[in-house]
Amino acid sequence: MAELSFNGTRLIWNGYGDFKATSGQKDHQNAAHQTLSDFGPIPEGSYFFHAVLQPRAATLIGPGQLDRREGIQSVPQSLSYNGETYDLAPWGPDRVRLSVTRIDDPRARHRGGFYLHDSVKGYSHGCVEVEGRFFTQLRAYTRSQGARKILHLRVKYPAKDASTYGGTDLVSSLGLPNLGTPGPGLPNLGIPNLGIPRPRLG
Repeated sequence: MAELSFNGTRLIWNGYGDFKATSGQKDHQNAAHQTLSDFGPIPEGSYFFHAVLQPRAATLIGPGQLDRREGIQSVPQSLSYNGETYDLAPWGPDRVRLSVTRIDDPRARHRGGFYLHDSVKGYSHGCVEVEGRFFTQLRAYTRSQGARKILHLRVKYPAKDASTYGGTDLVSSLGLPNLGTPGPGLPNLGIPNLGIPRPRLG
């Protein structure tokens, strides 16, 4: 039995907590879109990750391309590669790579590159965006284990057209109305600037 499960709106870690979570691009946050690369939510299936703390933060190994080390990584706000600076805020401060055991729908098996990460955008390119307190709990758990541990994640949606939006965006977490992109006279809520080149996600 998997220790964690994602149902489209909550990431549930048995015995450790229940966390808001989102997957998929806006207008594609629906289980029916899980076969769409870079747009749909993470496909239903079984995944695992290494609950080990990486001693070094994530680094760029190519233009906008972060390394793919296993384990829990800290992600800098930005990094430079060959003189160009890349905004990494869309990842959030933490991430952990998911490895695929099995994707249930054969039509979605071309997809990959999934992570759990704690940004506050309210959408992803297929990863699972989860509220930050999950990583606080995960880091504490990992330190308490004293040895490398593999945790398993089961993704299963309650219906074929289930929502995969869990209210992880900054505006929702503050309990404010969603006003869209700030314009003249609107307050800056600290939402990451997504206009700078960014790594491509699954």
